[in-house]
Amino acid sequence: MPLVSEPRVTFISAVCSVSRRVVSRSVDNPLHWTARWVVGLCLALGQIGAQAHDLLGNQLVLQKATPKTLLLNFQLDPAALLHKALASAVSLEAFLTRYAEMPAKPFAQELNKAQVLIAKDLSLVGGDGKPLKVLAWTWPTPQQWQDTLRIQLMLYKVNPNDLGHAPRIAVGAEAQSLRPLSHVQLSLPRAMQPTWVQASRTDQFWLNEQIPMAVVSF
Repeated sequence: MPLVSEPRVTFISAVCSVSRRVVSRSVDNPLHWTARWVVGLCLALGQIGAQAHDLLGNQLVLQKATPKTLLLNFQLDPAALLHKALASAVSLEAFLTRYAEMPAKPFAQELNKAQVLIAKDLSLVGGDGKPLKVLAWTWPTPQQWQDTLRIQLMLYKVNPNDLGHAPRIAVGAEAQSLRPLSHVQLSLPRAMQPTWVQASRTDQFWLNEQIPMAVVSF
């Protein structure tokens, strides 16, 4: 669901607009300082809304479990991920219509293709220049993936311009190094981009088509 319903957004926008006009006038206006406070609140709400919208996308939390082990915990948008991995040549609507109603067995086969591609294209390189082995992938069941696509299809039919509110899919993996890790070079599959990566409280960033790779220090 949107953070704020459309009628409330319209009302808030109107209040903000009036307040800005009051502020733009003389400070002698008795409403001037109240209006300044309202404008400040509107700006804060706008920033919170933008940040919340950004966090609706893919997310990855990196955790150093042992000196030689990294844990990768994803929260993924299943519709966007599978659309890019399996059928990027068609529209999102066409993809959802086809895959949400696909019989269980062929859907599971298609999902396996996407999982193999994602596992192959994810890259972690240690400080010694050698790739880490990414093992122990944990995937939701095909039924769970398809259920989220069905939810996304229903939301899309109600409002084609309001995507991104279907449940996320949790995916996990474990990366092993032969040597203790001080830093790694991370690159994600194109189907996962963009992804908000959290390596620590102070080390958070986007990986996308413009910035496909980053170095993470521990």
